[in-house]
Amino acid sequence: MNNQAIEMNKKITTQLLDAMRAGDAPALADIIAEDFINHNPAASNGLKNTQDLLAAVGPIETTIYRVIAEGEFVVTHAHFVYTHPITKQVIDNAAMDIWKIKNGKIVEHWDVLEAVPEKTASGQDMFSELTN
Repeated sequence: MNNQAIEMNKKITTQLLDAMRAGDAPALADIIAEDFINHNPAASNGLKNTQDLLAAVGPIETTIYRVIAEGEFVVTHAHFVYTHPITKQVIDNAAMDIWKIKNGKIVEHWDVLEAVPEKTASGQDMFSELTN
């Protein structure tokens, strides 16, 4: 896969995160495949289910810290804050997501989410880069 294709995959992934930030569920049709597979245990497969989920949640405060790509895979390191649509609890998560892209659309997703604590044992936050 050439650099131009890899950069396009990164762009598709950041478009998804932009749609999440805006709470724009219809925009997902241009980004996610109909038969999208989601490995997140709290989410269903498919474009329609993903659109329904985003519509229920609404805009998600999204800060992207890193986007790393190799071939058809893109990894994002991001901070997500939103209000759970049922419990009304504020969810504040650090996330590492892996997105698989084929034919210009996201076809598969894996993630690891961790609640952002008020403080850490090391004193570092979960997003900054301290090394040169």
